[in-house]
Amino acid sequence: MKASIAIAQFPITWDIEHNLAAITSLLADVQPDEIVVLPEGALSGYGADLSALERLPPSALAHAMDRLAELGRVSLMRWPVDRICLPGW
Repeated sequence: MKASIAIAQFPITWDIEHNLAAITSLLADVQPDEIVVLPEGALSGYGADLSALERLPPSALAHAMDRLAELGRVSLMRWPVDRICLPGW
């Protein structure tokens, strides 16, 4: 089995829903056997000033991770892959 790695680059903001929408859009183009690598902080956001993380609602991040996991499960049904890895799993 061959696999390719796709590095996802997109403008990351401190808006979790905006970041999730960008990731969802990128994942729509995933091909069979592709491993998609997202940057650290792709959902939560990041920047030079990390004080925004203090105002980040943990429940919003948990909800976005659940939605991303669901996208992974849909992809699992669409393509034969072995596993999906999310932070904290």
